[in-house]
Amino acid sequence: MNKTVEEIEEEVERLSVLLNKWTKSDKMYGCDSLDKGLTRCSALLTFQRLGADYDSPNFSSYAEFKSGSKTLVYVLSTGNWRQQGKGTWYRSKDPENFYRKYVLREK
Repeated sequence: MNKTVEEIEEEVERLSVLLNKWTKSDKMYGCDSLDKGLTRCSALLTFQRLGADYDSPNFSSYAEFKSGSKTLVYVLSTGNWRQQGKGTWYRSKDPENFYRKYVLREK
């Protein structure tokens, strides 16, 4: 089940507070995972705002999009994507560019 915009925004707020708190100390344990969490939430919010129809089971690290008969898998923290069942990964400019260019197939 996909999270709502409000749930994602709450997660972004929670991660932002933790990241801010943890980066103020000299020992920045866990910052990479918080950065990835914020990046993941930001990508989900972008897709939500674009009205994208996607599946991201249990707020996982990826989102799946149907494009014609193909399923595209987008990794939320890195922006890498591939066609399901294929081994080649591609890099996207940003979530919006990926959605418009490869899912909607806009020029």
